Amino acid sequence: MKKLPLKDIKQLPSKPSDVKYQYRRTPMSPIFERELSHIPQLKTSLDDMLNTIRFGRYQLICYLTLGLILINDGAEIITLSFLVPILEKDPSWLLNTLEIEVLASSVFVAALITSFFSGKLADSFGRRRPLIVIVFLTYIFALLQAAVSNYRELLMFRIIYGGLVGLQFPMSFSYLAEITPPYARGKMMVLASGFYAIGGILACLFALRCLDNISAGNWRALFLWIAQPAIICFFLLIYCIKESPRHLFLVKRNTEEGIAILEHIARSNGYRSPYADASEEQGDSKSSPFSERQINGLVLWAQNQDGLFAKEAIGSLKTLWVGDYKEISINIWIIWFVVAVVYQGMAYYLPLLLTTVENVLVISTDKKQIYEALIIICAEIPSVAIAFLFVDRSRRNSIMTSFLICGVACLIVFFNEFGMVLVIAISRVAINVCFAIAIPYTTEIYPTSIRATGMGFAGACSQFGGVIMPWITISLFKIYPLAPFIAYSALCLLAAYCCKHISYDTVCADLDYHEMKDRYYEMNSLPPNDSLYRA
Repeated sequence: MKKLPLKDIKQLPSKPSDVKYQYRRTPMSPIFERELSHIPQLKTSLDDMLNTIRFGRYQLICYLTLGLILINDGAEIITLSFLVPILEKDPSWLLNTLEIEVLASSVFVAALITSFFSGKLADSFGRRRPLIVIVFLTYIFALLQAAVSNYRELLMFRIIYGGLVGLQFPMSFSYLAEITPPYARGKMMVLASGFYAIGGILACLFALRCLDNISAGNWRALFLWIAQPAIICFFLLIYCIKESPRHLFLVKRNTEEGIAILEHIARSNGYRSPYADASEEQGDSKSSPFSERQINGLVLWAQNQDGLFAKEAIGSLKTLWVGDYKEISINIWIIWFVVAVVYQGMAYYLPLLLTTVENVLVISTDKKQIYEALIIICAEIPSVAIAFLFVDRSRRNSIMTSFLICGVACLIVFFNEFGMVLVIAISRVAINVCFAIAIPYTTEIYPTSIRATGMGFAGACSQFGGVIMPWITISLFKIYPLAPFIAYSALCLLAAYCCKHISYDTVCADLDYHEMKDRYYEMNSLPPNDSLYRA
């Protein structure tokens, strides 16, 4: 059988859909492994393998496990907004405006600082092991916040807690992006963002049980309840989650362990290649579910990536400013900054607004404001469905449109108080769509070598938005209760402008595609050319 000439390889197009059609219509060799057996230098990328294994039980467990971290984070934001009115009026605390602003900003300042180191930490020690330690410490310091006796202790524990949040955010989403098949990555990461809304809803439900009203109640018990998802996540990380195989292949250069984890994922998902070693018993747990060609192709891909990966500084901050990444990074950072200010600002500002503006909803109860906050947060659930529908059409355009809708809604709130809860709910839906789609967009737009760092810096800009959010919101609130909505509207319009100036979209993008036409060719990029199959 003749080998494919090198000059022909350079001319091959890259259309996976055409390749799949060619596989289906080839009568002599319907299985792709046999069709391509005459190409000795075929490599199989990790994304190829994940697409073959499909999204299954293992990925579902990972999403549910790391979703508990996101639930905890979402609940903390709402809990802080309930805590502020209580500590202002509690005789044993009586915090002034400056102390409240410092307390609210301290979490985001600490998260801002630690976000810069998250990428390096993830690249040096992996995703799983740091997350185990961080989640456990998150649980401990969440409990300590419930036991404080003075303002200094509360501030110190809030700072430490914020630092841990800044570390875990980029790691969690980087891990989820790296173990999800490309065909499902966008939609599944959008669903993962819905855990934040679930956390906010749980915080409101716990507040209804623990608080007498928006300004009094057992806030210590509230802290205890919202800390519990973290300890559940801790045990699941230890017993159910493996390290990211992409980290093992590209950073640790441990191909053997990376393949072993891929085999574990395949067994969990019930996948077994029809060309796997038939000499092994089917029930043998040590039997590889992959064929020899799949394993060899994956090793070849890892060796190729190893050479390219070594040329890039792992987690290099300078890379974020090289070539096209300079424009991308600036616009991405502004987008994340605006998402944080508007989304977290509304969550923090909502209870304050509801205590000022009367007759927002007709609810006759001492816990009226808590119910109103719950209704508005529940309105975020449709945003996950909306983002799920549009994420695979265009990441960039979907984010830009959502920012425009949120900006207009904020203007309406400022000029017309009638139906305010409904319009605020619409604005929160729109900004939550931005947040949900920005997650997969950011993880996909950066290459593997700087993905955690790029996501970490995006998270840092988000935390910086959280730092200045209380100062902006409270300062404008004291001028006029609805004044913050003018600032939110202006920021949304700025972010929409930045979206327009990003030149790339990442729908169904491969995370690890590097093309070396003179040596290798991707398995999912071969053309529908009958000459390839001639002997």
